[in-house]
Amino acid sequence: MKGKTIILIGLIFVATAIANADFGQSAGVLDFGEITLGENKTLTYWLVNTGNEPIEFEIITYSGNIVVEPTNGTILPHSQQEMKVTAIANETGNFSGKITARALQNVTGTIVFNVELEKNYKFEVIKKQEFPSKWLFFGGIVIFLIFLSIYYYKLKGGKKRWMRK
Repeated sequence: MKGKTIILIGLIFVATAIANADFGQSAGVLDFGEITLGENKTLTYWLVNTGNEPIEFEIITYSGNIVVEPTNGTILPHSQQEMKVTAIANETGNFSGKITARALQNVTGTIVFNVELEKNYKFEVIKKQEFPSKWLFFGGIVIFLIFLSIYYYKLKGGKKRWMRK
């Protein structure tokens, strides 16, 4: 009877640990919008532990055009972990994908809780719009010279001065 009691208590402990491990994340897609080529943009989301036991997490998949920090750690009970996701704009185009976070809860060396969450992201990298400042500068000089020549022409009496022989 004593052996059965210990097994029963062990099963109750494992079942309680599974029931108390609640792993989640903040809602929504990480939408970076438009990012100019050569620049980076960082957004955050949260991994959440609403349970009564610590949860170890690790980021197991994401693409090469983003960086996720931290890539692993422990979330204490009734706590959250801020996740920083940086979009790297090193080529133009539309990008999207998923970040996968895996959570593990260990009870006496046995994994009793193994959950994966996916977070979607998207962004578009565009070329920087060059302001044609040198053309505006030269155009402004040309317009100024035209107005200056008209003023000078009228100031000196118009065609009379140019018609002298």
